[in-house]
Amino acid sequence: MESDDALLNPFAAAFKPNTTMSQSLLKNPGRTIARFDCILSAWQSTAPDDHLSDMSLEDFEASVEESRAIRNKIALLDAELRALIVARTKADAKNNTLTQGVIFAVRGDPKHGANSPLYAAMGFIPESQKSRGTQRKRRAETPPAQEANPSA
Repeated sequence: MESDDALLNPFAAAFKPNTTMSQSLLKNPGRTIARFDCILSAWQSTAPDDHLSDMSLEDFEASVEESRAIRNKIALLDAELRALIVARTKADAKNNTLTQGVIFAVRGDPKHGANSPLYAAMGFIPESQKSRGTQRKRRAETPPAQEANPSA
């Protein structure tokens, strides 16, 4: 059965897009802008007054410029994100040190200590609730087995 595109345009089957090129450009954005530039340059130098795909050269340039502006904004936001990640890492390291000090202060404070509700509320298991492992009773020492000595 024919697709809707083939019914509307009998030449659609003959002009399938190069899926390999399209997929390659989607996977590698750097090549995409290079491809746009190549097409734009060829159009400017060869047929600047022609309308292609119901579009003038100026329309295509505006569309490519929109793509460039979006890419530039993405690059700026990406740089900002990387800077924020570095700042977060530094702030977390500083706060981890402060947190460690607070935990040690709670454990060492006679008013609170390692068995206090405050220590438990911070997400730690109070010392009194920690299991100490299985205590095994020692077996009574058994006399060494008598050796079977047939020479007796």
